Amino acid sequence: MSEKIHSPYKYLFWGVVLILGGVAWRLSLMGWFELSWRLVLPGILIILGVGLLISGLARWYRPARSSETDSQQGGQP
Repeated sequence: MSEKIHSPYKYLFWGVVLILGGVAWRLSLMGWFELSWRLVLPGILIILGVGLLISGLARWYRPARSSETDSQQGGQP
């Protein structure tokens, strides 16, 4: 049995981690700092996290076809 290299659960996990980390960072900086570049960095983390989350959900709902299913079909239409 072949091992899955890109598990959708890894995308979901890191997506949630980045989203929560970015939100926590942004909320803490909004109360203490007024420099705009310090507010942009957490926004980038949030965007990356949402992108990973969407990518993970897309892979989870539509798994890639494996070579085993292709060989079982035998090239029949």
